[in-house]
Amino acid sequence: MRTELTPSGSGINATLDDASSQITYSGFTSTQAGQSSISAINSGSFYQNTVSYTSSVGSSATFSFVGSALYIFGPTGPSFGVFQVEIDDSVIGTFNASTTVNLYNTLLFFVTHLGSTSQHGVVVTNQDDGKFLALDYCVSVQPETSAETATGN
Repeated sequence: MRTELTPSGSGINATLDDASSQITYSGFTSTQAGQSSISAINSGSFYQNTVSYTSSVGSSATFSFVGSALYIFGPTGPSFGVFQVEIDDSVIGTFNASTTVNLYNTLLFFVTHLGSTSQHGVVVTNQDDGKFLALDYCVSVQPETSAETATGN
């Protein structure tokens, strides 16, 4: 089974795992699934069997990508909270990862209609002290002719 996030022929989906060295973390813990002392993290199923998380306000994940769209995936649940997303030094918004039950592989954020040949900087920041923000993976839609991949700042 194949999932396409854009119409065929309009771009190439590039997946960036949370464990990639292309993401720069400040205040996050990165772990293999099943090895965390946090039950909501420990019991989940994650892309490439890894997850990066924090419960400290101000902790951030920073990376860049070339493409027209970005999708960020991670878990949600009662112990998760509010986070902020910035793209190209502009705050896009504040979002809430809190749900009544633990859910995995959840679309936390997406943006489309970006300049497809431009490099975009992304910062995802936890805004809720004591509540978790966890990142599993990101998908960017890159131009078919682009050989560039997502990179850390």
